[in-house]
Amino acid sequence: MQAVEYFKRMLDDGCIMAVSTIALAEYAIKDTISSLPLRNLRIIAFNYKHAEKSGLFGLTVQGCRKEYEQIGRTIVLNDSKMFAQAEVEGVDYIISADSKAEKIYNTLKEKCLVSGIYVDITTTPLTTLTETLF
Repeated sequence: MQAVEYFKRMLDDGCIMAVSTIALAEYAIKDTISSLPLRNLRIIAFNYKHAEKSGLFGLTVQGCRKEYEQIGRTIVLNDSKMFAQAEVEGVDYIISADSKAEKIYNTLKEKCLVSGIYVDITTTPLTTLTETLF
């Protein structure tokens, strides 16, 4: 399981890992939040500054609705909210197994609205990122 490999490696290397309360809410649909290793994660609660930034991000991705529909991605405003949180909090890497969310992130990157790097763990083996991340 790629996610477990990434998590263990980041933990071993002392990386600061964070998770959004929005992501936790999405996770809770499939499993209990208490099953996650929360003691190893910084939990980022959605706040006023995140809301302001996510409004801009939401407007930006809404303007690209037709492009996303062509690739089978409905606009998920939670993606915009989490990307806004990451940008406000200065998160350098978004590490996710959501390949379609990367399209939204790339749109925001093209518009110079985000500065981090999106890593899709379903297509990026951990070994190719060793020098960059660690």
